[in-house]
This record gives sequence, C-alpha cells and structure tokens, in this order.
Amino acid sequence: MNKIFCKCLVFLLTALLPVISMAQTPSIGEKIEDEFKVTEVPDKWKNESAVIIGMKEEYLFKRQALRGKGVSGVNIKEFVHKRIKLQDKNAVEKFSTFFYVTIGTDGKADYTVIKSDGKRLRSI
Repeated sequence: MNKIFCKCLVFLLTALLPVISMAQTPSIGEKIEDEFKVTEVPDKWKNESAVIIGMKEEYLFKRQALRGKGVSGVNIKEFVHKRIKLQDKNAVEKFSTFFYVTIGTDGKADYTVIKSDGKRLRSI
C-alpha cells in the first residue's frame, strides 16, 4: 500500500510541477486595464492640444547569474502603455515621432496608433 501511495505521489508531483512553476513566472504587459477603453477627454481638458487619458508602466528585473562566478548582470524589461488623445494638428505633428533606447540585441518597441475612426495603424 505504501509503494502505491508513493508512486502516485511522485506521479502527481511530476505532472503538476511544470504547471506550478509556470504559474509563478512573472510577466508584464499582459493585463490591459479598463481605463484604456476610455476615448473621451474630460471637459476640463477639452481645449488642450494633447491629453493623456491613460498611462501604465511596469518593470521586471531579473538577475542573470553564472554558476560559480557570481552575478553577471541584470535583465530589465519595461512595459509602457499610454493612451494619448491628439486633438489638433499641432499635437499630431509633435507626437508623430517616437524615440526609445535599447541596450543589447533583444530590445524592441511596438507602437499602435488608433485613429478617430477606429482604424489601427501598427508600427514595430
């Protein structure tokens, strides 16, 4: 009876361990809050050229270690999500160029422009 119990326990732990470790893996940028569904500008900001309706920043820091040699570096992932309403030509001109800085070979940026008619223009 004890052997059967031990075998079942080992089987269950072996089957569930990948699921448990996957659930604990941190990630960023997966949840989009309801605030980003808003498209209208509040009345007190209606005369501004550009209005930030929603903004979210997330950071994930992960140490990269070499066995027996200590820490070799830190991997930093940054997720920035902004919803900006451009209300005139001046705002469109000022917010038409995006800049970002990367360190290393895996840096990237993804931009999506949503026009007033709902059309999405994606640039990577």
